[in-house]
Amino acid sequence: MRRIVCVVVCALAAACGGSDSRRLVLLHTNDEHSHLLGFGPEADEFPIVATRTGTGSIVGGASRRSTILAQERQKAKNAGADSLTVSAGDNLIGSLAQLRATVNAPDYKVMSLLGYDVTTLGNHEFDFGPDTLAQVINAATAAGAKVPIVSSNIHFSGNAGALDAPLKALFDETGKSATAPVHRYLVLTTPQRLKVGFVGIVGADAANVAPLKAPVTFSVDPRAGESNLAASLAVVFSDVQSVVDRMRFEANPDVVVALSHSGLDPTSPAALDASEDAQIAHHVSGIDVIVSGHSHTQVKAFTVKNDKTGKDVVIQQAGRFGDAVGRITLNVSNNGTVSFDAGNSAIVAVLPLSFMQITLAHIKGAVPEVPATAGSLLFAPLSQLTFDVDNTGAQRETALLDLTADAMLFALNNTAALVDAKGNAITGLADMAAEGAGVLRVSKLERGRTGVLGFGDVFRAVPLGGSKVSGTPGYPLTRFAISGFELRAAFEVTAGLAYSSAGNAQFFLVPSGMKFIYDTNRPLFTTSDILNPNAGRVTQISQASNDPTVPDAAPTLIYDGTDPALASTFGWKAVSPNKLYTIATSLYVASFASLAGVKLKNPANPAEIYTDPEQAIVRRQDGSEIKEWEALGTYIAVVSKANGGNLPVRYDGSSATFAGLRRTTCKGALCEP
Repeated sequence: MRRIVCVVVCALAAACGGSDSRRLVLLHTNDEHSHLLGFGPEADEFPIVATRTGTGSIVGGASRRSTILAQERQKAKNAGADSLTVSAGDNLIGSLAQLRATVNAPDYKVMSLLGYDVTTLGNHEFDFGPDTLAQVINAATAAGAKVPIVSSNIHFSGNAGALDAPLKALFDETGKSATAPVHRYLVLTTPQRLKVGFVGIVGADAANVAPLKAPVTFSVDPRAGESNLAASLAVVFSDVQSVVDRMRFEANPDVVVALSHSGLDPTSPAALDASEDAQIAHHVSGIDVIVSGHSHTQVKAFTVKNDKTGKDVVIQQAGRFGDAVGRITLNVSNNGTVSFDAGNSAIVAVLPLSFMQITLAHIKGAVPEVPATAGSLLFAPLSQLTFDVDNTGAQRETALLDLTADAMLFALNNTAALVDAKGNAITGLADMAAEGAGVLRVSKLERGRTGVLGFGDVFRAVPLGGSKVSGTPGYPLTRFAISGFELRAAFEVTAGLAYSSAGNAQFFLVPSGMKFIYDTNRPLFTTSDILNPNAGRVTQISQASNDPTVPDAAPTLIYDGTDPALASTFGWKAVSPNKLYTIATSLYVASFASLAGVKLKNPANPAEIYTDPEQAIVRRQDGSEIKEWEALGTYIAVVSKANGGNLPVRYDGSSATFAGLRRTTCKGALCEP
């Protein structure tokens, strides 16, 4: 049957396809990231007390989302439509709920209780490796969670003893298994007998930022490597096209929906069209709708014309954390025509509700399981906030970036009896720490109703990663040495790469123990410019105190690329550019430094180059790692105790104190205010 996808703006069902058409409403979220409670200070949200009205500012959370989903399903039913509820991935990793992931999988369990029909995998499902993901899925099955997962461009190693073998054992290649939890494709049939086919996609960028997924791979050109996103995206097109074609041949669905963890960049029309999900719509035929995820952007439904067929594909993304629910309404005529009902499609905010308005008692009853399991840890007070610790904006220094960088430097310089990967005692202090914007997962640490900053709030800010050795959550801290030349190159990442696209804003680095100035009007840095102070955007670097508890307002200038008198030393002042600096950062940031060609050296033996960033992980003598969330929580408690219980004002991004201690100074047309 020849199928025609047309886009029609309709106010009524009769306007799109007539009385013989069937209606389908897709309700969708993405990047929920374990946010079972509302987005705000944890102590303000839980426990639910009927006599307390709350702040009126907390959004999201499973109970509130259940209310919105129930309302939307009823609206669809009243309009004579079937509804399906779907997610575009990254359901896991983002709050203390993840501590129970391998025990009873609270994220998948709550999704099941909320009535989700299907989800897909995102990059953060692999934060603990594919073997642990298999454990999470098995735990979900044992807990009665029945949300099938579709993953169409995943590739397994095929080695029976490999880390991905347990996940492959759960995989249904045929799309027909009634018992397997993960599928190459999936077809669901609605009460009106609509056959809705689903494919799941992990995009090029998402795959590239999932360092612990190995030996699993997604779509990648082996000749170009995973970091070549354009080459990988071309393979995404090919991989997904083959699955869509196969599904259409084998199952003949009425509608095909891609749950795509690839992303949208809405900063401009050109950027939106260049986004991965828009490009998938351009290049993969046979898809009617793309439910987008990964970029954490709220983008209302729009259409892209497929380059092969000329047919339109509907794309929408709901944002992040379950703080909004997307609605896409389709009409499917008996002759196979699929029509997009734009007038009845929207993004519905999961707005603040009073506790008495939260419905579905079985959902409300499921959420306390997490706080009860985590015990007092969730609400353990660390500080009193008199301001919000801001983390808004893209390519700019924020108070939270400063705070986390300071915390890592403090942790490595104040934890006794640390050893390196070989068990050798660590001596000497780190000179600098660096935090990357992509590691932080909240827009602010909020003061909230009480001003109490709890451990749950801190963990939610830096929840990513895990240990391959112990399975414990959170990226561990690393320690390595780099030269002055490489230090400048690292800061050029902030000055250049972070501005190259919205997705690359995650590479914006902010230091503790160093300061630098850069000019976005200058040409971009390349590795061939390493000896040329007149090239690149970084113009000055200064070394500050490596004790973040004592802010240094007068650092020492060590590099000035604008001073002609320093040309013979390549811009370096009073120090050799080959001088080594000991760096503290998370394994995530260290991994990307290594991939960018920065040679991570053993500070105790600089001739030894770490071939794997995991060799730079520091440990206590009992083998335990220092996690970034541990470092942040400890540092906040220490500096707050010394400040009468309050977090110091230098972490108030609106204060003159913060401005006076800024570590990055941006000049030029691209600077954010």
